[in-house]
Amino acid sequence: SSDNNPSNLETSSQFQIYNKSSLEMDDVDDNSIQTIMTSPPYYQQRDYGVEGQIGLEKSVDDYIENLMKVFRECKRVLSPQGSFFLNMGDKYIDGSLMSLPHQISIQMMKEGWQQRNCIIWRKSNPKPSSIVNRFHTSTEFIFFFTQSKNDYYFDDISVRQPYLNKDGFKDASPPRHHNVNGEFSVGTPVFQHPNGKMPKDYIDDVIVTPKVSGGIGKELGIEDVEHIASYPPEICRIPILSTSREDDIVLDPFCGSGSTGEMSLKLGRKFIGYELNSNYCELSKLRLQKCIEMEII
Repeated sequence: SSDNNPSNLETSSQFQIYNKSSLEMDDVDDNSIQTIMTSPPYYQQRDYGVEGQIGLEKSVDDYIENLMKVFRECKRVLSPQGSFFLNMGDKYIDGSLMSLPHQISIQMMKEGWQQRNCIIWRKSNPKPSSIVNRFHTSTEFIFFFTQSKNDYYFDDISVRQPYLNKDGFKDASPPRHHNVNGEFSVGTPVFQHPNGKMPKDYIDDVIVTPKVSGGIGKELGIEDVEHIASYPPEICRIPILSTSREDDIVLDPFCGSGSTGEMSLKLGRKFIGYELNSNYCELSKLRLQKCIEMEII
Protein backbone atom coordinates (compact mmCIF):
# COMPACT_ATOMS: atom_id res chain seq x y z
CA SER A 1 0.00 0.00 0.00
CA SER A 2 1.00 3.63 -0.25
CA ASP A 3 1.49 3.71 3.57
CA ASN A 4 4.43 1.37 3.15
CA ASN A 5 5.99 3.57 0.52
CA PRO A 6 6.31 7.01 2.13
CA SER A 7 8.41 8.38 -0.69
CA ASN A 8 5.35 8.08 -2.93
CA LEU A 9 2.45 9.05 -0.67
CA GLU A 10 -0.92 9.45 -2.33
CA THR A 11 -2.97 12.56 -1.64
CA SER A 12 -5.43 10.42 0.37
CA SER A 13 -2.58 9.40 2.69
CA GLN A 14 -1.10 12.65 3.90
CA PHE A 15 1.02 11.44 6.78
CA GLN A 16 2.82 8.40 8.18
CA ILE A 17 4.07 7.96 11.74
CA TYR A 18 6.62 5.19 12.37
CA ASN A 19 6.90 3.80 15.89
CA LYS A 20 10.63 3.13 15.71
CA SER A 21 14.05 4.74 15.99
CA SER A 22 15.13 7.24 13.34
CA LEU A 23 18.67 5.82 13.47
CA GLU A 24 17.57 3.66 10.53
CA MET A 25 14.86 5.27 8.43
CA ASP A 26 14.82 2.44 5.89
CA ASP A 27 11.14 3.19 5.15
CA VAL A 28 12.25 6.41 3.44
CA ASP A 29 14.00 6.57 0.07
CA ASP A 30 17.23 8.46 -0.58
CA ASN A 31 16.76 12.15 -1.46
CA SER A 32 12.97 11.96 -1.04
CA ILE A 33 12.44 14.51 1.75
CA GLN A 34 12.27 18.24 1.01
CA THR A 35 12.31 19.73 4.53
CA ILE A 36 13.33 18.30 7.90
CA MET A 37 12.37 20.13 11.07
CA THR A 38 12.90 18.64 14.47
CA SER A 39 13.54 19.21 18.17
CA PRO A 40 15.47 16.21 19.56
CA PRO A 41 15.32 15.20 23.23
CA TYR A 42 17.48 17.57 25.25
CA TYR A 43 20.42 16.17 27.20
CA GLN A 44 19.60 14.76 30.65
CA GLN A 45 16.24 16.53 30.61
CA ARG A 46 13.50 13.91 30.57
CA ASP A 47 13.04 10.13 30.58
CA TYR A 48 10.52 9.18 27.91
CA GLY A 49 10.36 5.62 29.19
CA VAL A 50 11.49 3.78 26.06
CA GLU A 51 14.49 1.64 25.32
CA GLY A 52 17.03 3.17 22.94
CA GLN A 53 16.01 6.77 23.58
CA ILE A 54 18.47 9.60 23.02
CA GLY A 55 19.11 12.11 25.79
CA LEU A 56 20.05 10.00 28.80
CA GLU A 57 23.62 9.20 27.74
CA LYS A 58 26.28 9.26 30.44
CA SER A 59 28.45 11.75 28.56
CA VAL A 60 27.89 14.77 26.35
CA ASP A 61 30.13 13.20 23.69
CA ASP A 62 27.94 10.09 23.52
CA TYR A 63 24.83 12.25 23.27
CA ILE A 64 26.27 14.28 20.41
CA GLU A 65 27.44 11.16 18.56
CA ASN A 66 24.02 9.50 18.85
CA LEU A 67 22.37 12.61 17.45
CA MET A 68 24.90 12.75 14.64
CA LYS A 69 24.03 9.15 13.68
CA VAL A 70 20.43 10.29 13.18
CA PHE A 71 21.51 13.41 11.29
CA ARG A 72 23.66 11.30 8.93
CA GLU A 73 20.54 9.30 8.15
CA CYS A 74 18.69 12.60 7.67
CA LYS A 75 21.32 13.60 5.14
CA ARG A 76 20.68 10.40 3.20
CA VAL A 77 16.92 10.92 2.90
CA LEU A 78 17.04 14.71 2.33
CA SER A 79 16.88 16.06 -1.21
CA PRO A 80 20.09 17.78 -2.38
CA GLN A 81 17.90 20.90 -2.68
CA GLY A 82 16.33 20.32 0.75
CA SER A 83 16.68 22.09 4.10
CA PHE A 84 17.08 20.97 7.71
CA PHE A 85 15.92 23.02 10.72
CA LEU A 86 17.22 21.90 14.11
CA ASN A 87 15.80 23.27 17.37
CA MET A 88 18.12 22.66 20.33
CA GLY A 89 18.10 23.63 23.98
CA ASP A 90 21.23 23.88 26.11
CA LYS A 91 22.25 22.29 29.41
CA TYR A 92 24.11 23.34 32.55
CA ILE A 93 26.42 20.68 33.97
CA ASP A 94 28.21 21.37 37.26
CA GLY A 95 27.30 25.03 36.92
CA SER A 96 28.70 25.44 33.40
CA LEU A 97 26.62 26.03 30.28
CA MET A 98 27.71 23.35 27.80
CA SER A 99 26.86 25.19 24.53
CA LEU A 100 25.44 21.89 23.25
CA PRO A 101 23.53 23.44 20.33
CA HIS A 102 26.71 25.03 19.01
CA GLN A 103 28.82 21.94 19.64
CA ILE A 104 26.35 19.96 17.52
CA SER A 105 26.20 22.69 14.87
CA ILE A 106 29.99 22.72 14.54
CA GLN A 107 30.04 18.93 14.23
CA MET A 108 27.40 19.10 11.49
CA MET A 109 29.46 21.64 9.55
CA LYS A 110 32.49 19.36 9.88
CA GLU A 111 30.38 16.64 8.25
CA GLY A 112 29.46 18.79 5.27
CA TRP A 113 26.29 20.63 6.29
CA GLN A 114 26.08 24.32 5.31
CA GLN A 115 24.78 26.52 8.13
CA ARG A 116 22.59 29.25 6.64
CA ASN A 117 21.28 30.79 9.87
CA CYS A 118 21.36 30.49 13.62
CA ILE A 119 17.86 31.66 14.52
CA ILE A 120 17.19 32.90 18.05
CA TRP A 121 13.88 31.83 19.57
CA ARG A 122 13.00 34.27 22.36
CA LYS A 123 10.39 32.88 24.74
CA SER A 124 8.01 35.29 26.39
CA ASN A 125 7.16 32.82 29.15
CA PRO A 126 10.33 30.78 29.81
CA LYS A 127 10.39 28.06 32.43
CA PRO A 128 10.39 29.64 35.92
CA SER A 129 13.72 29.55 37.71
CA SER A 130 14.98 30.39 41.20
CA ILE A 131 18.57 31.10 40.10
CA VAL A 132 20.27 34.09 41.73
CA ASN A 133 23.84 33.90 40.38
CA ARG A 134 23.32 34.20 36.61
CA PHE A 135 20.77 35.56 34.14
CA HIS A 136 17.48 33.82 33.42
CA THR A 137 17.56 31.64 30.28
CA SER A 138 14.79 32.64 27.87
CA THR A 139 16.12 31.65 24.43
CA GLU A 140 16.74 28.58 22.31
CA PHE A 141 18.32 28.15 18.90
CA ILE A 142 16.95 26.95 15.57
CA PHE A 143 19.77 26.13 13.12
CA PHE A 144 19.05 26.29 9.40
CA PHE A 145 21.19 23.84 7.41
CA THR A 146 21.38 22.92 3.74
CA GLN A 147 23.54 20.49 1.81
CA SER A 148 24.60 23.10 -0.74
CA LYS A 149 25.80 26.68 -0.46
CA ASN A 150 23.56 27.91 -3.25
CA ASP A 151 21.65 25.10 -4.96
CA TYR A 152 18.70 24.62 -2.60
CA TYR A 153 15.03 25.54 -2.79
CA PHE A 154 14.06 28.74 -0.98
CA ASP A 155 10.87 30.70 -1.68
CA ASP A 156 11.46 34.12 -0.16
CA ILE A 157 8.23 35.58 -1.59
CA SER A 158 6.10 33.21 0.51
CA VAL A 159 7.47 34.52 3.80
CA ARG A 160 8.10 38.22 3.15
CA GLN A 161 6.40 40.52 5.66
CA PRO A 162 4.82 43.98 5.26
CA TYR A 163 6.98 47.01 5.95
CA LEU A 164 6.00 49.01 9.03
CA ASN A 165 6.08 52.11 6.86
CA LYS A 166 3.33 51.71 4.26
CA ASP A 167 5.25 54.02 1.95
CA GLY A 168 8.50 52.17 2.68
CA PHE A 169 9.02 51.15 -0.92
CA LYS A 170 9.32 54.81 -1.88
CA ASP A 171 12.01 55.41 0.71
CA ALA A 172 15.29 54.51 -0.96
CA SER A 173 17.49 56.97 0.89
CA PRO A 174 21.01 55.63 1.43
CA PRO A 175 21.97 54.59 4.98
CA ARG A 176 24.58 56.62 6.90
CA HIS A 177 27.15 55.15 9.26
CA HIS A 178 30.49 56.05 10.82
CA ASN A 179 33.80 55.11 9.23
CA VAL A 180 36.66 53.91 11.42
CA ASN A 181 37.99 57.50 11.45
CA GLY A 182 34.70 58.77 12.87
CA GLU A 183 33.45 60.49 9.72
CA PHE A 184 30.03 59.86 8.26
CA SER A 185 29.90 57.63 5.19
CA VAL A 186 26.88 57.37 2.91
CA GLY A 187 26.18 53.96 1.43
CA THR A 188 24.28 52.97 -1.66
CA PRO A 189 20.50 53.45 -1.73
CA VAL A 190 18.40 50.60 -0.33
CA PHE A 191 15.53 49.77 -2.65
CA GLN A 192 12.97 47.87 -0.64
CA HIS A 193 11.36 44.78 -2.12
CA PRO A 194 7.80 45.28 -3.45
CA ASN A 195 6.66 42.06 -1.74
CA GLY A 196 7.86 43.15 1.70
CA LYS A 197 10.84 42.49 3.95
CA MET A 198 12.50 39.19 4.80
CA PRO A 199 11.88 37.75 8.27
CA LYS A 200 14.79 38.35 10.63
CA ASP A 201 16.84 35.59 12.23
CA TYR A 202 14.86 35.53 15.44
CA ILE A 203 11.42 34.39 16.58
CA ASP A 204 9.64 36.35 19.28
CA ASP A 205 7.04 34.00 20.69
CA VAL A 206 4.75 36.81 21.75
CA ILE A 207 3.17 36.02 18.37
CA VAL A 208 3.47 32.24 18.78
CA THR A 209 0.50 30.46 20.36
CA PRO A 210 0.08 28.11 22.08
CA LYS A 211 3.29 28.56 24.07
CA VAL A 212 3.80 24.83 24.57
CA SER A 213 2.49 21.76 22.80
CA GLY A 214 1.13 20.22 26.00
CA GLY A 215 -2.59 19.64 26.52
CA ILE A 216 -2.92 17.84 23.19
CA GLY A 217 -3.82 14.51 24.83
CA LYS A 218 -6.65 15.97 26.87
CA GLU A 219 -7.91 17.83 23.82
CA LEU A 220 -8.04 14.56 21.86
CA GLY A 221 -9.63 12.56 24.67
CA ILE A 222 -6.46 10.74 25.79
CA GLU A 223 -6.32 12.02 29.35
CA ASP A 224 -3.32 9.97 30.49
CA VAL A 225 -0.95 10.74 27.59
CA GLU A 226 0.78 14.09 27.32
CA HIS A 227 3.97 15.16 25.61
CA ILE A 228 4.97 18.42 27.27
CA ALA A 229 7.41 20.28 25.06
CA SER A 230 8.02 23.95 24.44
CA TYR A 231 7.71 23.47 20.70
CA PRO A 232 4.54 25.11 19.34
CA PRO A 233 3.56 24.32 15.73
CA GLU A 234 3.69 28.00 14.76
CA ILE A 235 7.50 28.12 14.93
CA CYS A 236 7.49 25.63 12.03
CA ARG A 237 5.46 27.85 9.71
CA ILE A 238 8.14 30.06 8.13
CA PRO A 239 10.77 27.26 7.84
CA ILE A 240 8.34 24.87 6.11
CA LEU A 241 6.70 27.55 3.95
CA SER A 242 9.99 28.93 2.64
CA THR A 243 11.82 25.66 1.91
CA SER A 244 9.11 23.36 0.49
CA ARG A 245 6.26 23.38 -1.98
CA GLU A 246 2.74 22.03 -1.60
CA ASP A 247 2.70 18.19 -1.63
CA ASP A 248 6.40 18.01 -0.74
CA ILE A 249 7.28 15.71 2.15
CA VAL A 250 8.36 17.10 5.52
CA LEU A 251 10.13 14.83 8.02
CA ASP A 252 10.52 14.98 11.80
CA PRO A 253 12.85 12.22 13.08
CA PHE A 254 11.84 13.01 16.70
CA CYS A 255 8.12 13.41 16.14
CA GLY A 256 6.87 13.66 19.75
CA SER A 257 3.25 14.78 19.71
CA GLY A 258 3.30 15.83 16.05
CA SER A 259 3.74 19.63 16.14
CA THR A 260 5.86 19.65 12.96
CA GLY A 261 3.31 17.39 11.29
CA GLU A 262 0.40 19.62 12.21
CA MET A 263 1.93 22.66 10.55
CA SER A 264 3.05 20.57 7.55
CA LEU A 265 -0.51 19.41 6.88
CA LYS A 266 -1.96 22.89 7.42
CA LEU A 267 0.43 24.19 4.74
CA GLY A 268 -0.55 21.45 2.27
CA ARG A 269 2.58 19.32 2.69
CA LYS A 270 2.82 15.61 3.45
CA PHE A 271 4.49 14.42 6.62
CA ILE A 272 6.58 11.54 7.93
CA GLY A 273 7.42 11.22 11.60
CA TYR A 274 9.53 8.81 13.67
CA GLU A 275 8.83 8.31 17.37
CA LEU A 276 9.96 5.59 19.80
CA ASN A 277 7.15 6.03 22.33
CA SER A 278 4.02 4.24 21.08
CA ASN A 279 1.71 6.45 23.16
CA TYR A 280 3.10 9.57 21.48
CA CYS A 281 2.68 7.90 18.09
CA GLU A 282 -1.00 7.35 18.82
CA LEU A 283 -1.28 10.95 20.03
CA SER A 284 0.32 12.21 16.81
CA LYS A 285 -1.91 10.10 14.59
CA LEU A 286 -5.09 11.35 16.28
CA ARG A 287 -3.86 14.93 16.20
CA LEU A 288 -2.95 14.86 12.51
CA GLN A 289 -6.15 13.03 11.54
CA LYS A 290 -8.13 15.71 13.34
CA CYS A 291 -6.11 18.36 11.51
CA ILE A 292 -7.03 16.79 8.16
CA GLU A 293 -10.72 16.54 9.12
CA MET A 294 -10.84 20.18 10.22
CA GLU A 295 -9.20 21.33 6.99
CA ILE A 296 -11.68 19.31 4.94
CA ILE A 297 -14.63 20.71 6.90
